[in-house]
Amino acid sequence: MKIKTLFAGMCAAALLLSACQQNPEDSLVVHKNMENLISEAQTESAGKTDAEAIREEISGSERYQTEIENEGLHVNVTVDAQVEVPQNGTLSVYRVRQKKLDASFVERVRQALVGDEQLYDASVLFTETKQDIEDHIAAGRKALQEYEAEIRSAVDENGDPAFTEEQIEEDLEQMQWEYVGMWEEAYETAPDTLDYGGFAIDGKLRSVGELYAENAERYAYYDQLIPAGDLVQGVTDGSTGTYKAFKAMNSENYSSWLQYTARPDRVQYDFNGVMAPQTDLRTAGQSAFGRPLNPNQPENFLADGYDVGPETEFVRLAGEDTTLSEEDAVAQAEAFLETVGLTDFRYGEGGLYNELAGWETQGESAAVVYRNYYILHFFRDVDGVPLTQSSGTKMSVEDAGKQVWPGEVVEFKINDSGIVAFGYYAPVEITETVVEGAAMKPFSEIRDTFESMVCVVNAAEDLSTAVTVDRVCLSYSRISEQDAFDTGLIVPVWSFEGQVKMTVEGTLIREWKGTVLAINAIDGSVIDSALGY
Repeated sequence: MKIKTLFAGMCAAALLLSACQQNPEDSLVVHKNMENLISEAQTESAGKTDAEAIREEISGSERYQTEIENEGLHVNVTVDAQVEVPQNGTLSVYRVRQKKLDASFVERVRQALVGDEQLYDASVLFTETKQDIEDHIAAGRKALQEYEAEIRSAVDENGDPAFTEEQIEEDLEQMQWEYVGMWEEAYETAPDTLDYGGFAIDGKLRSVGELYAENAERYAYYDQLIPAGDLVQGVTDGSTGTYKAFKAMNSENYSSWLQYTARPDRVQYDFNGVMAPQTDLRTAGQSAFGRPLNPNQPENFLADGYDVGPETEFVRLAGEDTTLSEEDAVAQAEAFLETVGLTDFRYGEGGLYNELAGWETQGESAAVVYRNYYILHFFRDVDGVPLTQSSGTKMSVEDAGKQVWPGEVVEFKINDSGIVAFGYYAPVEITETVVEGAAMKPFSEIRDTFESMVCVVNAAEDLSTAVTVDRVCLSYSRISEQDAFDTGLIVPVWSFEGQVKMTVEGTLIREWKGTVLAINAIDGSVIDSALGY
């Protein structure tokens, strides 16, 4: 199955919306009133329908196919898509709110993944050993030599040296300190090996205020980021041959999430990006800390801003294989969800992928290290319909800071070593059934709305945009209330999915895959993916 946009596509769609060239007065991208929406969902009038009737409506046509061109907005749209409708005869409306991870659940997941291995506060990873600093010094000296060669060979417009010897020496003296000197000074007091003992923690979820009171230096960052939140972040020392990291966080502004990773080597930072996929990559998946994985560009792969060209050497992370089948990987994931009590989730999408995992020194150059595993996404099952969050990620930037409410998802990364990564992001709690059996617009009206708005929503000033849609799906998605950040409604939403390419005079500027337009199935309004409604 194909990985579909979670964070990446939503953020991309938000950027596109902000770049629209025009937004007509009768645009269906409007601020919605929740009570009016609920009233419409309860109204059984002419023109309203349910999922069963929609299935009958589209049964005579196997695919939705059309071509749309807007010369003024420089947008071309090609649609050749299967229209997918849930088997449920009716879809409902539910009220939801953000859910905090409780300590007992976090402990249950920790035991299932880490067991009795001792956890140490993750800040231990930022302790530089003598070997670490020797590597910094060697790299600094090499960079300094290259820099010196560059400035000594620089010439002005007349072909004369661009810098005097005095300028060069002064510049090199400063660079010597930044590239080498400060590391040589740090080397004198650096430990020979990491002393994990002073960083031991109990692995329990605790309030940030309590952690900060115990160790202000270690938890100063989190005291500023989520002062009213909860946190546990720990790593193992690798004595079992596997380095594990476990983190859980509750935050009013960033929602709640839990993440675990395991790998055979100790690294401080991971690059995040899917490369050279072994399946047809619809979009990027979700990665750690909500950062997006990037779409595959074989000829010039980009990962978190790192340009990896075709000449780059790739090295697979040693000690891992992936010979199991996707079915076996899914079965492992389902068994784990049963163990930790996440029984409301069903497998939605996934496949076998390679993912960037860091750099490895290869003589004078560095090779890209990658890992190979199944990336599997599980979505909440609401009466047999998946909560796929095609409506986007609610984002807000206020004086108090940024707020982000992404879609709920459970993610696994599994290979022959077992579960090598697990994430539970943005959990929600259904608090009320608002409308049972919601009245919806017929697909013909939804299709008309799509055709009138897809060019407007995907237009960007001074860019030409090509949109292809290969999937149209009715499922559940959470929409957010305008004046409340942590509450919303689960409603049926039409997701038009595919690819967007933006060019200038034939040169590709940006490309992304996922939901190109989301339409509320109840009132037919286009959902603003940045506002979340």
